[in-house]
Amino acid sequence: MIRIQAIFTATLVAATIASSVHGAATLSFNASPPVLGTYDQSQLLDDATIPGGNTPGGGTYNSQSYTDNGGPLGQTFTAPSTKHLYALTALTLKGVGDTGGVIDAAGVTWAVRVSKVSGTTLTPLKTITGIPTLTGAIGTEWVTLSFTGTDATTLDGSAQYAFEIYTTGGWFGVDATQGDAAYAGGSAFNSAGAVRSFNDNTLGNVAAHGYDRTFVAQLAAPPGGPGDVDNNGVVNLADYTIIRNNLEKPAAIFTNGDLNGDSYVDLNDFRRWRAAAPPEVAALVGVPEPATAALALCGALLVVARGRRLRR
Repeated sequence: MIRIQAIFTATLVAATIASSVHGAATLSFNASPPVLGTYDQSQLLDDATIPGGNTPGGGTYNSQSYTDNGGPLGQTFTAPSTKHLYALTALTLKGVGDTGGVIDAAGVTWAVRVSKVSGTTLTPLKTITGIPTLTGAIGTEWVTLSFTGTDATTLDGSAQYAFEIYTTGGWFGVDATQGDAAYAGGSAFNSAGAVRSFNDNTLGNVAAHGYDRTFVAQLAAPPGGPGDVDNNGVVNLADYTIIRNNLEKPAAIFTNGDLNGDSYVDLNDFRRWRAAAPPEVAALVGVPEPATAALALCGALLVVARGRRLRR
C-alpha cells in the first residue's frame, strides 16, 4: 500500500506541474494616458524635473530616469485597502522625449519586475523579459505594458509594491515630477543592481530620490468581496465550482480560484471562499477534491482489489 501511495503522490505532482496557465505581456504607445479606473494608482504630473537633476540631459536625471540605468528605474506604489486582492493588469510610464536605440530598433526588448516591498527590501513576485519594442512611436508618448494570464500579478490590499523597467538596448527617458507629494503611496527609486538586470533586491538609495515618476498602475479587483472568484459581485456556488475545478493547479489571478494570492489553488482558497459565502450556500458543499486525486485513488483501489483476487 505504501508503494501505491507513492505512485499516487508522484502522479498528482506530475499532473500539477504539467498544468499551467499561460500569460502574455504586450507593449503599446499612446498619445494620452489611460483612463483611470477605480483602484488605479497614478501620478500624472510631468514637469520632467527631479531634485538635484534638472531636466533630461544632465546630472541626477541621467543616472535615475532611463531604461539603461543601473539599477533599473522603478517606482513604489500602494494597493488600496478597499479590497483584499487586486490584479496588476498594466503599467504605464510617460516618455520624456529623450530616447535612442529603442523605438524602431530591431531586436530590442523590454523587461519588467514587480516586487512586494518591506522596508527597503524587495521580494520579487513576477519578472517578465523579452517584450518586443514597437515601431513608429514618439518619445514623449505613454508607454503601456499590459499583462494577462500568469503575467498579471496578484496584489494584497493595503500592501506596498514596486515595479522596475529596463530595455535590452538603447535608452528611453521616463518623465517625473519635482517633489514626492504628488503621490503619497510611494516614490521613485533605483535598486543597487547592475545595468539592464534585476539582480538586486533592495530599493537602493531611495532617500536620494524624493520624487515620483509619471506613471499609472492599473488594478482590477473582484467586486463581491474575498470569495467572489468569478468577479460578478456575489459569492455563490459558481465561485466554489471554479475553485474545485482548478484545485491543486497553478493559477494566474483570483478569477482562476487563487483567493490568497500565492499563484496556486488549494484548500486555503476553499476556506476563504467558505468564510465569505452565505451560510446557506457554504452548507451545500463539502471539502473539494481535485479530479486527478479522485482518479488516482480509484486506480489505487483497483490495484488493491486485483491483488486480492490473485492471491485467492
